[in-house]
Amino acid sequence: MEISFQDLPEFQVAVKRENEIRDAAFLRLTTRIGPIELKPMTPRDLLILDGLDNPVVSGGIPTSAQLADFMWKLSTEYKDGARWRRWRFAKRVAKLDFISTIQACFNYIRDTFQDAPAGSGEHSLPYAGWCAHLAVSLAPQNPAANLDLILNTPLKILFQLRRVMRRVDNPNAPMINFSDRIKREEALKLYNHRRKLIQVLKKRSEN
Repeated sequence: MEISFQDLPEFQVAVKRENEIRDAAFLRLTTRIGPIELKPMTPRDLLILDGLDNPVVSGGIPTSAQLADFMWKLSTEYKDGARWRRWRFAKRVAKLDFISTIQACFNYIRDTFQDAPAGSGEHSLPYAGWCAHLAVSLAPQNPAANLDLILNTPLKILFQLRRVMRRVDNPNAPMINFSDRIKREEALKLYNHRRKLIQVLKKRSEN
């Protein structure tokens, strides 16, 4: 009896997590890292963090100050211009385990961009900023009127809406899920297993 990828426990867990992330996005739930609550990232948040070249966004290793700044700007406690509050917040972040906190922030980024469109093709042409492309794709009739709404909506929601709209426009449009990597990993394991088996049988036939 052959086992399909859908029967693999790892694949089922990955798919379940993907769907939980998607559903939770519409509840705008916060992400808890230690004692700190991070709100869902919006395009406006990403523009600010990217403009500051924060390494957490690009996948680099941040300094303790950069890590604190990343968490501060996404924190439910964030208040622009509140230096004293920001200083106390940084002190709290400094008490957290540095490595596990960075990993938790990377997981936050990974979950945020789970359904992001691919970074190549017509949807990533450089003649306009990515926010402009996102606004036009989600509100083609009047993107300017909906710009503030889009900029302040969590990316997890916007990416899902974009995927649905793409499939409506093209029923055959390919959709890639993070869980698909389980298929690739299992396919590679199966290939290597068969290759080893062939080598063993070949050696036996030579003896």
